Amino acid sequence: MKKIFTTFAAIFQIIAVLTSLTACDEGDIRQRDVTYAQGGFTVKMTGRLTGISQWDDGLMVVLAAFDGQDRVYDMGEMRITSDCEGRDTTLVWSNLNRNARSVELCVVNKLRRRMATLKAIDLDADADTVTMEVGDMDAGLYAAVQGLFDQRCAGCHGGGNYANLKLNRENAITQLVNVPASREEFQGAMRVKPSDPDASALYQMLDPADQRGSSVLMFQHKAAFTEDEMSQGYALDIIRRWIKAIDH
Repeated sequence: MKKIFTTFAAIFQIIAVLTSLTACDEGDIRQRDVTYAQGGFTVKMTGRLTGISQWDDGLMVVLAAFDGQDRVYDMGEMRITSDCEGRDTTLVWSNLNRNARSVELCVVNKLRRRMATLKAIDLDADADTVTMEVGDMDAGLYAAVQGLFDQRCAGCHGGGNYANLKLNRENAITQLVNVPASREEFQGAMRVKPSDPDASALYQMLDPADQRGSSVLMFQHKAAFTEDEMSQGYALDIIRRWIKAIDH
């Protein structure tokens, strides 16, 4: 009998810990403390996030800890729910494992793989408390797409306006959505056709299963969004989701 009670106590303790790993999911609660392991870092995130509810199909916005391998976040995570949408929020993550090397506000899938990074900070091994101030941040689909443009496209399509296409933050939307494609391979198509990625030249250019755009030899656009072994094509999936969500 004593063994049975001990087993039930352990189960309830596990449920209590798992419940604590979701932030902003109860009414007007603005601040949550999450404990992972004794003697670790304390990470405090403050800001006002929007766009959280745009993620579905198992994708979610989380505050996640990464180790030096940087493949999965086995150090733990805090899910940020749609209850935080547009609200001044403070999240306190206490006793984070000392093996963590960085903390990110990011989008992940069910396999604990990072889909997109919204903000990242490195952890100083000598520090006890680290603050991540995100301010007024768009954590939605387009913010993730623009982050990809900044990382993978800005070298040619930034301020230099290569091929008459600027993908910097000031111009990307106006130069993509409902704008006719200029290359011969995509004649008759829009660069981005709202809600239809398969009819959008941007997606056709990047999709390895679509041979249009393969003649652009100066830069292998398809490889830039699919060759990263760790991303496994997640960047292209983010772009597809964004185009499908555009309704005009």
